Amino acid sequence: MKRSAQYLVVGSGAGGGTVARELSLKGADVIVLERGRTISRVGDYLFVLYALDGHGFLKSEEGMGVARALVTGGSTLLTCGTAAKPPAGMFEKYGIDLDVTWTMPPRTSR
Repeated sequence: MKRSAQYLVVGSGAGGGTVARELSLKGADVIVLERGRTISRVGDYLFVLYALDGHGFLKSEEGMGVARALVTGGSTLLTCGTAAKPPAGMFEKYGIDLDVTWTMPPRTSR
């Protein structure tokens, strides 16, 4: 298959997805190239096992842990929405007042 476009965006994660969207909103002809597959099961820790590209967790030269996911949405899909409620008193300890009520969304059956 031969295709052409004004822009080729490599990766559909937070960076690539945002760039592709902004270019297309301005009328540009954009192709997004994604190496990974689309996974329909998201939102739990088992999803992470499906998403990792077979190398699992890697380390950078500096020793930083990196999880690489080759899926539609990239590694951003692994980290999006994975925040946990902080321990009671954590914000107050550091003088942070976010004026936020923390609630957990209801789990949906899969």
